[in-house]
Amino acid sequence: MGQELKEESISARFHWQPLSIIPVEERDDQCWRCGGKYVDPLGDIDTSQSPAESDLEVSAGDSDISDDSAVFYDTVVVEQGYRRLEAERVSIDRVNETVSASGPVRVQEPGILMFGDTIKYDSLSEQATLTDAEFVLYDKQLYARADEVTRDRNGSLDIDDGTLTFCTPDDPSWLLSADTIRVNTTNNTGEAWGAKIGIKGVPIAYLPWVQFPLGDQRKTGLLFPDIGSDTRGGFDVTAPIYLNLAPDYDATYSPRHIGDRGLMHQLNARRLGKRWGLWSFNGSLLSDDRTRNELETSDRWLINVNQESPASSRFRTSIDYTRVSDNEYLRDLENNTLRAQRQTALLQRASADWLDDNWLLSLEAQQFQSIAEDLSDTYKKLPQVSARWRGQKRFGELEPMAVFQVANFDTDLDRVKGQRIYSEVGVSSPVRRSYGFITPSLRHRSLRYNLNQTGDPTASRSINLDSWVASVDAGLEFDRTMTFSGKEWLQTLEPRAHYLYASYEDHAGVPDFDSAELTFSYRQLFRTTRFSGFDRLADANQFALGVTSRLIDPKSGVEKVTASIGQVFHFRDQKVRLNDQDPALTDEGSALAFSLDVRASEHWSVQSNFLFDAYDRQFDAANVRATYRPAEDALINVGYTLREPPPSSLARPVTEQVNASTYIPINRNWRGFAAVRYSMEINSTVEDMVGVEYDGCCWRARLIYMSYLDPLRNVSDSFISSDLQRDRAFQFQFVLKGLGGFGSRVDNLMQDMIRGFNGKR
Repeated sequence: MGQELKEESISARFHWQPLSIIPVEERDDQCWRCGGKYVDPLGDIDTSQSPAESDLEVSAGDSDISDDSAVFYDTVVVEQGYRRLEAERVSIDRVNETVSASGPVRVQEPGILMFGDTIKYDSLSEQATLTDAEFVLYDKQLYARADEVTRDRNGSLDIDDGTLTFCTPDDPSWLLSADTIRVNTTNNTGEAWGAKIGIKGVPIAYLPWVQFPLGDQRKTGLLFPDIGSDTRGGFDVTAPIYLNLAPDYDATYSPRHIGDRGLMHQLNARRLGKRWGLWSFNGSLLSDDRTRNELETSDRWLINVNQESPASSRFRTSIDYTRVSDNEYLRDLENNTLRAQRQTALLQRASADWLDDNWLLSLEAQQFQSIAEDLSDTYKKLPQVSARWRGQKRFGELEPMAVFQVANFDTDLDRVKGQRIYSEVGVSSPVRRSYGFITPSLRHRSLRYNLNQTGDPTASRSINLDSWVASVDAGLEFDRTMTFSGKEWLQTLEPRAHYLYASYEDHAGVPDFDSAELTFSYRQLFRTTRFSGFDRLADANQFALGVTSRLIDPKSGVEKVTASIGQVFHFRDQKVRLNDQDPALTDEGSALAFSLDVRASEHWSVQSNFLFDAYDRQFDAANVRATYRPAEDALINVGYTLREPPPSSLARPVTEQVNASTYIPINRNWRGFAAVRYSMEINSTVEDMVGVEYDGCCWRARLIYMSYLDPLRNVSDSFISSDLQRDRAFQFQFVLKGLGGFGSRVDNLMQDMIRGFNGKR
């Protein structure tokens, strides 16, 4: 259509209200950005009764009435229920129950207001056809013009030669024009054939057919493209096609052109079933990557399968399987998230659980694909069978506990492999009161190995280990009401003590199939082992003492401050080590563990954890993060991390980093965001990002620049920042509000780099 959208032809007629006169409680985010909104004058009317069930009432300056028809002239008003028609001439066919009117014509009912030249209305089918029309859908904030529009009884619209927009009347920044447009208000979708999208009068796209959401639903159709560029592949564009195949499954095919590499095919398929839960399949194929040399794999691919049973099912299955063609695949091609850049191994796991009234039975198979050049393949669990007691039965004052596990560990390398049988049985006698608890327990742990060496079937051997564990865990809880800063608070004091004795068994020659040393923290004070997995039966003779205090708002129940401090005191050396050749740990006690969480207000929060070695008088670890939210759409994070690997690590480089990130408004429409992680060891940034966003009434754009170090390409015992290889990338996101948008990579990257950013705007 050649007509221009002008404010004076829209605002008054369609009840556009400027921000200044809209009540504060009715100003949502979109209203602020648009400087107002269309307000439905009939928005409070009850629509539960169909207009067809009401009598037809007519008023006019003149009329001509017969048995079969009635014609009204001169400012005619026709009302039927909540529906109202105004016209210069109205003709009613009483036999066929139709109404025709000529203009100018005005039709109004809750949710829609329409103007046009002529209208034909069938009261039986409740279908109306309006020519030379313009209208507003109030709940969608959608304005449209058309040569002809037909509306059915459900409110859906068929538009011929039409133009629509979600923009303000005074600034229609973009317009969708099409030969035919279908607006389906039942499933909140729109379709357009022969569509052209123009921004500020400049056409930017022609689409033979396009489907777009009018709400949160997604329907079959072309999605807007994803555009970026980086130093690994050059210009990068993806054009997704969404397929809504059935109510319980869908798929997205996303051809992706990477300038330096070629065409990549990507497929994501999902299915949700009542019995087997959610299935998800992701596959990618890039044939003949042009950047690869003759010694490297040129056909690049990824396969990912995930499945999770419903949580309510007694029989539960789970699959998490990922495999790639080569070690560099994720770093070269998965540039939509930095988490992919940090991965060193890919999980390939399947499990099945049965939840009996008294037992949890599990069957699991697991292996990893290593994608780091300096890491060897880990062991495969093929398979592992477990049983854990979960019943509520008691034998007098005693509660039983039992864990059994049989696992077969295999490897493709020339390393020891074999079977492991683990059992743990015991009893506890908990006493629980409103003011505290005490739980003495006694258990026996057993390890049995049947081992052999790859390539030497005669070198088989058996190892048997047994250990007794006794512990007493006790805690008290005191509370009081106190006044601070003129406000009443509930304060708690929760001391806790834990004595642990575990007998020692010599672990000489015992393999490490799946165990690791746990990172020490306040929560570790009251555990009965310092290892994950079952390859190490930790010895101990120790006493842990800790105390937690909470400051609680008694009205809301929200914990405003939570502080904990504690330490473990050792009465003998700890001889069992992850590496059996390592010497015993001779420290008299652990580091002092301290944690503090403060939620001072809805704007401020601080989370921190510290490990202070009182014997060496130095910090072993620290993690502090402060978050400030000056407004709902503003965020500032500042953090510091100090980390030392556990004593079992052969190399123990200290990691010390500071980080900061922000997403902050510049004015009503502009936002700036940035993030940085800075390494104190190399005096250089590890990851940094900066970007800008324009968020207007009906469109949003983001531009982001980032650089980061490849952690696997920069592995060295000694390197300086000038020698590091740094990757750089540009990403662009553009959203036409109401039609969808492109650039999901930007949301993913921002969520990676800016803690607390959720991308929902």
